[in-house]
Amino acid sequence: AQDQAQLFRMLADNVPVLIAYFGADDLRCQFANKAYAHTFGWDERSILGRTIGEVIGEPALRSIQPHVDTLMRERRAVSYERRLLDPDGKPKYIEVNLLPHCHEGDPAVRGSFVLISDITRHRVAEQAVRESEERLAKFMQASAEGIVFHKDGYITDANPPLCELIGYTLDELRGRY
Repeated sequence: AQDQAQLFRMLADNVPVLIAYFGADDLRCQFANKAYAHTFGWDERSILGRTIGEVIGEPALRSIQPHVDTLMRERRAVSYERRLLDPDGKPKYIEVNLLPHCHEGDPAVRGSFVLISDITRHRVAEQAVRESEERLAKFMQASAEGIVFHKDGYITDANPPLCELIGYTLDELRGRY
């Protein structure tokens, strides 16, 4: 049993997710992997017995409380995203999955498994794409020159000066060869 516990701890500390378990009756941490504990300013021992509010802070707890309530009331997994500040004050984006710990035939939720993935790089990439699209749209609108984009010879986009020049709307142009 000791070997299995050490193997489980090694596995939990080496997967690229944050893992924790909170009991349902007192909402206190009963397990946290190294990454989870360190993310919230604790270590694997000092986090044990702490309430959710003590671990993530009361403001964060208030923001996630509806998800916790859904997990407890409906006995189903809940996912949400939220923003955190890392120790340097930079924003991080996380996806949180709360999984209920239930026993078949027992209506009570005994606890919640918490699995957190860092999705910062995805949100940063999305923001870069949005900003690039906004810059392109401004350029397209501001240019006095007619601009057309095509793929394999079919028009995919054009700016207003081109539409005015040839007398078609953008909707009429899209898809033309």
